This record gives sequence, structure tokens and C-alpha cells, in this order.
Amino acid sequence: MISDSFGPPLCSRICGFLQMTGPIGYLMGVALALSFKDLICWRTIYLITDA
Repeated sequence: MISDSFGPPLCSRICGFLQMTGPIGYLMGVALALSFKDLICWRTIYLITDA
């Protein structure tokens, strides 16, 4: 669908951005979990992140 919505020059850039969002979200989740580990227990963090 992305290739149909955008032309060839812009399609590769948008596909690259979409491929990048998964690892960035993972890293943000790890950073948030580590920053909250002292405030709440690990089980609560596990439930919040729906892992």
C-alpha cells in the first residue's frame, strides 16, 4: 500500500522510516523500564508493557 500511495523516490524513504520505528520503540521501552525500576516492581513494569 505504501508503494501505491507514494512515488518511487519517496516510497523508499517512508519504508525505511517504518522499518526504523520498531527498534526505536523497543529501545524506548527498555529505557523507560530501567528508569522506573526503582519506583515500581518488575512485575508491574511487565504488566504495563504487555510483554
